[in-house]
Amino acid sequence: MAIPKYHEFMKPVLELLKDNQVHKRVDMYKVLAVQFQLTEEELEEWLPSGKQLVYKNRIGWALTYLKKAKVIESPARASFKITELGHKVLQENPEVVDQNYLKKFEGFQEFINSTSDNTLLDDDISDISSDESPQDLLDRAYKTISKTLADDLLTEVMNQSPDLGE
Repeated sequence: MAIPKYHEFMKPVLELLKDNQVHKRVDMYKVLAVQFQLTEEELEEWLPSGKQLVYKNRIGWALTYLKKAKVIESPARASFKITELGHKVLQENPEVVDQNYLKKFEGFQEFINSTSDNTLLDDDISDISSDESPQDLLDRAYKTISKTLADDLLTEVMNQSPDLGE
């Protein structure tokens, strides 16, 4: 089984917080890793940047989006608690909680509107899948740019005269 996408952690996070207690992020990592039966290999998989574990990054994005939608709150640093709105979401019991679902909440709409870059055209972002975290999108873009740059550089070198290196 692959590490779940960030949105696949959203509903389990709400379920975990439904006891109205404040939960620390580090404890949530452990509980969710067990719940999703992540393997040792998956638990040790780093982002290409090498700065964070993939599963922790994805849980972090789930927490961020849920907080922006105001279905959870953070009463202290790296601690989270469900809100009344979060309880309503659980009562509604949607099949999936993801960005599209969260768009119906005013807090999430404000977040989207405040972070939108008006210089982007719809065509520029049409291939972005909503199941990819921002980190996943950056990693994919970096790989694409690196490959394109390498191809362009190789083409440029091949177009030079053989005398160039002498």
